[in-house]
Parts: sequence; C-alpha cells; structure tokens
Amino acid sequence: MLKKTICIMNEMKTNGNRIHRLAWRLHALTWPAEFSAHVVILRITY
Repeated sequence: MLKKTICIMNEMKTNGNRIHRLAWRLHALTWPAEFSAHVVILRITY
C-alpha cells in the first residue's frame, strides 16, 4: 500500500515537472508578444 502511494507520488512529480517545463516554454514564447503589444498600447495612449 505504502509502496504504491510512493510510486504514484513519484509519477505525479515527474508529470508535474513536465507540465511545468511546458508551461515555462509557452510563457517564454508568449512573453515577447505580450511585451510588444503592451508597448504598442502605451504608444497609442500617449
């Protein structure tokens, strides 16, 4: 029982790392677009 729980926890940890890495990569891709859009909005408002 305990062994199975530890196994599930390890699986969740590796999946969590994969999801986190994917989210970070997505953030790295979307950040420049968000930043440039923000700059354009600032230029329009001023």
